[in-house]
Amino acid sequence: MRLQTWILLLSVPFVALPCACAAWDFTYDGDVLPVDAALGADVWALRRPGDQAFLSESGASDGFLHLVDRRNDQAALFYRDDVGPGSPVTIEGRVRVVAADDPYNGLIEPLLFGGRLAFVAIFGDRIGVRYIGMNSFIFSPLDMSEFHVIRLALEGSQAGFRDPAFTVWVDGAQVFSGPAPGTTGGSVYFGTLFNQPTSESYWDYVRYSNEYLPVPEPSGLLALTSGLTGLLAMRRRRGAG
Repeated sequence: MRLQTWILLLSVPFVALPCACAAWDFTYDGDVLPVDAALGADVWALRRPGDQAFLSESGASDGFLHLVDRRNDQAALFYRDDVGPGSPVTIEGRVRVVAADDPYNGLIEPLLFGGRLAFVAIFGDRIGVRYIGMNSFIFSPLDMSEFHVIRLALEGSQAGFRDPAFTVWVDGAQVFSGPAPGTTGGSVYFGTLFNQPTSESYWDYVRYSNEYLPVPEPSGLLALTSGLTGLLAMRRRRGAG
């Protein structure tokens, strides 16, 4: 009986592993600027190559990208085009905001983060979710002066007869989920846009996958653990009797 109990307990981590592992295809870790040629095949491109000089105040050190946007005529929007149009995509980043101008009261985003044509706008005190076909952001309050992990996952266009699902999590908690019709673009991207708002931010990492990777939910593991606890308690009672 004791041998069977130990075998059952040792099997728990191996049962849980498939749910906890995410298949990330690419990770930018903030050691150098995203456009640094030292990254080789992992280099990012600027949406407007002429904005390279705009990065003079930005830099990367100690594993963090320090992104500074003090102008309204240039921007630093980094992107990669190796996500197939209409394919699933998940992008995750850990970021905090030092300052983010908001002259249009949420109509124009100071910082942008997303995949295909679904994205999260990052402000100083909130984030806004938007996808193609929406006329305005859906906001969630969030103190961005502290680091937060933001994940956006978008199903592929062949998800069935319904529109693909578009879901956003912050620090592991879901803050938005809904359909995303028309999201056919093939890029992942993060950075600032070419308009009025200015900003300053720190990015710890940005990573993405060509799969739909929801945040793992612990409910299955908790149920298994609870079941094992009850089984062991029952065996103890039987042994005591």
